[in-house]
Amino acid sequence: MKNQNNNLINAQTTIRRAWPDDEPMISRFVDSALPKSDFFVQHGKHKSYIQRYKVFIAELFGQVIGWSVIDRQNKLIHLLVHPDYRRHGIGTELLKVSAPKIIRSKSDQSTGNPINWYQKHGYTLLAKSTGKNRNIDILIKGDSIHFD
Repeated sequence: MKNQNNNLINAQTTIRRAWPDDEPMISRFVDSALPKSDFFVQHGKHKSYIQRYKVFIAELFGQVIGWSVIDRQNKLIHLLVHPDYRRHGIGTELLKVSAPKIIRSKSDQSTGNPINWYQKHGYTLLAKSTGKNRNIDILIKGDSIHFD
């Protein structure tokens, strides 16, 4: 039964680039998917992210169930899948489409630290607990730094 549900969710989920008109759906998604203790995107920022960065959304039946945000330096600054749809490969697909070279990840989330998940996808922890709150980790693709 679980495999049938996974297959159905995967078959019906689309991942695409977000556009300014998607901002209300993205805001509702982020508000509903994150507990207040994990809130990390100020209201009003979603639209500026869409305008300035590469934002991808995962949709299921017209509802946003996941998103990723890549800044101008090809750094992943947000990746979130709604808790009801985790473990269906949606985060993996968002990560593939986003294809960041660097990941900036919050390490003290209520759902746990995602570092192991990123490492399973080929990223290496470069710096641990940076930032004013000492809860941001930096990962890179592969195991070494290459300068273009």
